[in-house]
Amino acid sequence: MVATTLHRAELGAPAVREYGVPSKTIDIAPGATAHSLIGYVVGRVNAACKPESAGYLQVTPPNTAGSKRAFFPLPVCTTSRADLNVRRVAAGF
Repeated sequence: MVATTLHRAELGAPAVREYGVPSKTIDIAPGATAHSLIGYVVGRVNAACKPESAGYLQVTPPNTAGSKRAFFPLPVCTTSRADLNVRRVAAGF
């Protein structure tokens, strides 16, 4: 997952993966759901991180070649410091 501009240009570092739960295969039936928790640290956005306004989060689901975008109109750091984190996917919502 990475923050992007409205024109798909990546901003800053991709999200750091947090492994709070054990890894396991999840089968998602047609019409069923899965989720993943994401974290965003807005408190660290300051002049030193060279903030820029993001338009979207670009998310690449596990074991897929494509990605999806979700509206995300917030400032993010454009340096190498990661201000986003994501946890493993789990079944349900």
